[in-house]
Amino acid sequence: MTITEFLLARFAEDEEKARNLLGVLEEWHETHAWAAFQFWLPSQRRLIADCEAKRQIVQDCAPGYGAGDYYAGKDSLHAEVLMRLALPYAGHPDYRQEWRP
Repeated sequence: MTITEFLLARFAEDEEKARNLLGVLEEWHETHAWAAFQFWLPSQRRLIADCEAKRQIVQDCAPGYGAGDYYAGKDSLHAEVLMRLALPYAGHPDYRQEWRP
């Protein structure tokens, strides 16, 4: 698995979870006028937008968008960006230590 494939898979997982929770929250929001939902609904929408923004960053940093591993070494700015995007997922079983910045 390449770093770009790894990142795209994690973003897809995050987005799916956010969309699922957003659906539940929107359903509850229709029947309950609780102020807490005013916080959680925008938060989930923001997380979904964040996933899309990160996909665009990966696309800009990795021409070919996952077709190969654009990982030219730690002195490449694009490689640094990809490694830093992967860092929050360091506990994932597919994370590779050579991606650590």
